Amino acid sequence: MAAPVSLPAMDKALGPDWTKLEDNIMGEFGWREVLKQFLGETKAIERSAAWDGDRYVVYEQKQTKRLVLITRVRLGTEEQGGQFFAAYSEALEKKHTQRTNEVPQRRFLSFDTPDGGAFFRCVARECVTLEGADRAVFDKLTKELNWEVLTQTAAAPVTHAVGSPAAGE
Repeated sequence: MAAPVSLPAMDKALGPDWTKLEDNIMGEFGWREVLKQFLGETKAIERSAAWDGDRYVVYEQKQTKRLVLITRVRLGTEEQGGQFFAAYSEALEKKHTQRTNEVPQRRFLSFDTPDGGAFFRCVARECVTLEGADRAVFDKLTKELNWEVLTQTAAAPVTHAVGSPAAGE
């Protein structure tokens, strides 16, 4: 059985107009279904088999009903984390066909959509996504996870704080 995965509370980062709607686990089957939607069954089965725990949270903006989705998934190994990054990056690009300001880096992808920013980052064998908010909220999320906040330029190298879970990656 997988160890529990947690997400930091993002209520303050989002502001008082946001309400948490859901806080749950998708599990290996849930991730397989998400991946299958965009990548086909074979690739979905291969990538979801590496699942070793997850958590997701959905927030809603009260007035506009806009949603923010935050996920954190842990994979079996660091190599599987890299494979999941490649697969889920492809899925996000297929999900969000209208993208601007795309910033791909090593194990990091971000772009803007009509519904807000989409951010995806993997460190070692863990990956997080944030869809529907801006870079400041994503940076707050990664800081809360004790991951070094990345610079906002495409040419910047991915670095990690000494003692972070990904030091030496």
